[in-house]
Amino acid sequence: MAYTSTSNCFLLISLKLTYNISVRYHDTRARVIRELDSDKRNDRVPLDPFQIVQLIRMRSMLKHCIQFSVFYKVLTIFCLRNSMMEDTLNILIGKHKERVTMEIDGHTDGVTKLRIIIKFGFVHRALMKGIGQHLLIIMQNASTIPSNDKKYVVGPFDHKRYTYDRYMPLIFIGGVPRSGTTLVRAMLDAHPDVRCGQETRVIPRILQMRMHWLKSERENLRLSEAGISKEVMDSAIAAFCLEIIARHAEPAPRLCNKDPLTLKMGSYILDLFPNAKFIFMIRDGRATVHSIISRKVTITGFDLSSYRQSLIKWNHAISIMYGQCKEIGSDKCLMVPYEQLVLHPRQWMKKILNFLDVPWNESVMHHEEFINKPGGVPLSKVERSSDQIIKPVNLEALTKWVGHIPDDVVREMPDIAPMLSVLGYDPYANPPVYGAPDRLVSENTRRVLANGEVWAARARQFSLEKLIELSKEDEATNAPNA
Repeated sequence: MAYTSTSNCFLLISLKLTYNISVRYHDTRARVIRELDSDKRNDRVPLDPFQIVQLIRMRSMLKHCIQFSVFYKVLTIFCLRNSMMEDTLNILIGKHKERVTMEIDGHTDGVTKLRIIIKFGFVHRALMKGIGQHLLIIMQNASTIPSNDKKYVVGPFDHKRYTYDRYMPLIFIGGVPRSGTTLVRAMLDAHPDVRCGQETRVIPRILQMRMHWLKSERENLRLSEAGISKEVMDSAIAAFCLEIIARHAEPAPRLCNKDPLTLKMGSYILDLFPNAKFIFMIRDGRATVHSIISRKVTITGFDLSSYRQSLIKWNHAISIMYGQCKEIGSDKCLMVPYEQLVLHPRQWMKKILNFLDVPWNESVMHHEEFINKPGGVPLSKVERSSDQIIKPVNLEALTKWVGHIPDDVVREMPDIAPMLSVLGYDPYANPPVYGAPDRLVSENTRRVLANGEVWAARARQFSLEKLIELSKEDEATNAPNA
């Protein structure tokens, strides 16, 4: 194998050739068959990078004397933090897009593997020469442009080193607050390979700040004059968000963020973290709004004294997130109905883990057993859902909203919140029928309702009997913006 390297950035190029070459000369009857698959162990040919270029150029010189079918597989492994190398690869793909494809081949120790597949039928000289030149540029870039040091976090309990970069498969949990985002993050946190942790609150703020900058023509001009291009800003914001996600709690092989309103900027997050996936929690808007109002959850724009106004704000926020999820695509964004997760947790957690490419682990069915344990489910004393996730999955909160919404709002519900119908909820059903629960959920609910004192004592154990109250001024200042 041939390597060119500086610091922690390296390039490995291997070439796999499988072909038969028939050479026909006008004045001879010679037939030449050349086999380059000399390395039988891994079916790869170890070649010096410059030999690869020479090989390609040599083939182009044979012109019409050779007629053969070649399948080139060039596997290029490098630190994608080197943006110039990435740009060069994009040029390669752009110039030969009909015959060249590039796909991510996975991640190992913080390094992203790209597979570049070049397919040829009859080999054209100019095409071969062009690809040879581009490969040469990539190799030169790899050897002359330094990359950042590889970043990592050491686990406080297992003392393992966990590397991270912006091309790792991050998980983002989004939705309108009080839609089950805390429940699903707790269930994922119970998995030994996943860590979400508490809401950071700063990530949606920096994303919203960037959005405000872009909306202001004057601010855009100021940034441009200061030499702060979109690329510079995106790189800085990605680095900031990544540091927060990687370092605000225990490390794990798969990192996850649960700042619900970030999904409003989902397509931009995907620009920053191209291998990220999103879990979009949806819930009956009537239940969400009742929970926001009854638990006094401060969200900028929501009037906690008005069901009508809060439902209108819910409808606006959820429609933006729904549009973002559709734009991102079903391969990157999974919509999870809160009610169905509660009714059928095993079925939906299998679906979620399969979507995230995370192996099944029974611990996700018993998140309440891992509260505040190492590698488990950390709680926040200022998050309103903390006193709920200490309990197993149960039906207690599904229909609490029934009977609390004013009659005039109930009558006009289809017009006030049309997104209810879009998401599959019946705006006229009061109470609604969400479905029959699994046996485990029914048993959990019976235990929760029959042992109120036990759960109150458990809340005291975690100092949650009275969640830390922020002053009204602090709440207003730090409220997320829907």
